Amino acid sequence: MMILRMPTQVPIGAVWRREHTFYFAFSILLFAAVFLGFARSFFLRSWFPGFVSHIPPEPFFSIHGLFFTSWLALLIIQTFLITSNRVHIHRRLGFFGTGLAFVMVLLGIYAGLLGAHRPTGFIDTPVPRLEFLIVPLVGIAQFALFVTLGILNRANKQSHKRYMVFATISLIGAGIARWPFQFIFAESPIPLFFGWRFASVSFSDSCFCLGFFIEAQTASGNDSLQSDIDPVCSSHAIDFENWPVACVCRLGCGTAGLICDDAWIV
Repeated sequence: MMILRMPTQVPIGAVWRREHTFYFAFSILLFAAVFLGFARSFFLRSWFPGFVSHIPPEPFFSIHGLFFTSWLALLIIQTFLITSNRVHIHRRLGFFGTGLAFVMVLLGIYAGLLGAHRPTGFIDTPVPRLEFLIVPLVGIAQFALFVTLGILNRANKQSHKRYMVFATISLIGAGIARWPFQFIFAESPIPLFFGWRFASVSFSDSCFCLGFFIEAQTASGNDSLQSDIDPVCSSHAIDFENWPVACVCRLGCGTAGLICDDAWIV
């Protein structure tokens, strides 16, 4: 005799706790990725005195690093506030985050232009300075785009938080490129292709996006409940006008930036 089992309904409280925990953990992971890359040149620079030649000489970059670190810290704080059900504080800090993002866009553009104007070019970057300029400019443009979409969709919390996470992912490439792993700095065995450093940034960035894409779809429990409370990431009816498009844009723009960056070789 065939026994039919009805789908198990997950309590909505457990769904929200699991989703909020995922976003909090993911924000910490993003910070860790950047911390690992900039530990020797920014966060723990006093511990690595022999690394001074790899640090930009302009004092401006200390301010630049402070503001960008503040954004990563703010993301952790904001996700923690939601996890602890302190929404009113989260919304108040959102105004500070909006102003911080605006300043970061200006600082990011100026940092790129400053690096391109330096006679020696960008630090630890073999690519000619004017060709490489597209990488930081594309990254900061993506950040501005996703933050703007996040602000405009702040009433839709499912879209809002995904846009803010994608905005942060737009910033982590510089940190990943500085991970202290030897293979990142090795030459590519493929002629006329990116060095391992640029390929690793693209691959790691893609993994962050792909992992976020998959986990966010499954973070809200079973399909019936998920379609009711989270239409943006429903596995049966993905809303291609929201964050999946952001994911594709992030991967596409990042790849296009690296291709344009390396086009001078061809």
